[in-house]
Amino acid sequence: MNATNPQGVVAPHELCFLSTVNAAARAHTDLTPALASLHAWHEHIERTLESLQWPLSGFKPDSAFVAQAQAIGQTLRTLSGYWAQQRSELVHASKLAELLNDKVIFLVFGKFNVGKSAFCNLLAKRFSAHAQPVQYFHLENGGVVETSDTFAEGETETTARLQGVCLGQKLVLLDTPGLHSVTGKNAELTKRFIESADGLLWLSSSASPGQTQELEELSTELGRGKPLLPVLTRSDVFEEDEVDGEIQKLLRNKTPENRVLQENDVYDRASAKLDAMGLEASILVAPVSISTYMARTEGLTPQALEEAGFESLYAALLDIIQPALAYKQRKPAEVLLHHQEENVLGSLVDTVLPQLSQLHVALNAGQQALIHAPDQILKNFWRKTAPILPAMLEKLVESGNSQAFHAELIPIANTTLLQVFSDILPDYVPSCSELQQPLELTEYTAQPNYEKLYMALQQVLQNHTEIAVNAMAAECRNTLSLLEKCIADLQMFIADSDDALQRIKVTLRAPLA
Repeated sequence: MNATNPQGVVAPHELCFLSTVNAAARAHTDLTPALASLHAWHEHIERTLESLQWPLSGFKPDSAFVAQAQAIGQTLRTLSGYWAQQRSELVHASKLAELLNDKVIFLVFGKFNVGKSAFCNLLAKRFSAHAQPVQYFHLENGGVVETSDTFAEGETETTARLQGVCLGQKLVLLDTPGLHSVTGKNAELTKRFIESADGLLWLSSSASPGQTQELEELSTELGRGKPLLPVLTRSDVFEEDEVDGEIQKLLRNKTPENRVLQENDVYDRASAKLDAMGLEASILVAPVSISTYMARTEGLTPQALEEAGFESLYAALLDIIQPALAYKQRKPAEVLLHHQEENVLGSLVDTVLPQLSQLHVALNAGQQALIHAPDQILKNFWRKTAPILPAMLEKLVESGNSQAFHAELIPIANTTLLQVFSDILPDYVPSCSELQQPLELTEYTAQPNYEKLYMALQQVLQNHTEIAVNAMAAECRNTLSLLEKCIADLQMFIADSDDALQRIKVTLRAPLA
């Protein structure tokens, strides 16, 4: 390649960019430790969740607590199948990445009519001007089709499919119709091409530059640490000038001062948006402003390219090449890491944690209910038991046979107690629900006195019942506490898994020594 452009004037950044791209080499990085850590992390998740045992023995099968715990268990089983499916799809994405392994891939992103196609076409023309190969392609029927057609441009531009262009030996630009709008046979292949991108060129018109909500569509790719270069297109303005004695409006490049103001504003707002999205602002490259129209109108001369902002663009592209190559080196691990973050950990956080919180709230309500339940159980028990005592006492006074009295009263009292308990606390199956010890009434039956006997029976029965009810309530509280501990352990496990994955990410993305 010559050291000058076809017009014979040096364009240093353009030439430097062309030579740097063609010489770009993907350095070998040993990803074995990172991949091993990611696989081990996932296996630990699977083993832990498979071995999860809910402590539900103290609840009735139709308890609301059981239903909620079982729903969480079903969610975990469903997620496990979902994770396996997603991991199998990563294999296809990895194969595509291998096909483009020797190329630096930039995703050109922007809303309708910001000039993505014109931008790609101009860069392609500059590569051709320096005798570099250019090959356009698009996706059709699930396959890659090479074509000699350039990208359609203009006000009616409607990119309904993913299209791309290979520039030189090592650079690919991908122009998409929208990251989430593709359907049909090309949808999955489009997704894989997008995932294979190593850097992001975010184009927005200088008429309304840097609409940062657009970055939300790039959240998946930005979350992988891919570098982001904002490009302000249509950086030109109509000015009035006298032509042949008449005042006319002519389109001219915006002033350098105006461009700097817009670039700084976009940088500040984009940084704030990345921070709000929980992303590292370090992936953001300083924005540049260009006017494809003015560069073409002035004949693509070195001066025209510089005044239209393309020398600054090439300098920015040079800055983004190394971060893009760094991402490319770790791409296999990044793809797996993102799967672990979004599909595995993300689904646990978004789906399972809310269910655990709901069950935790229900358990807290259950513990509160147990504070007042014993008093209510005792009151209801006495209301049901008191009416049958007079007749039974008469038999006791007449016979003096306390054993027969016990044989008749205790089963009735236990049945009544269980029924009252079940009415007030329907979720539990207590094991200590019976009045185990005999009612000591011997001293009163020796000298029968109905009134004293009734008062004694009431007190003794109340004391024994209160002991039984308190024991039942304590068992219920323990049943709730065991389930609460299981929830807390699972919540802590998810938090610890998040921390462990973040440590893997930091290690993976640490600058090479």
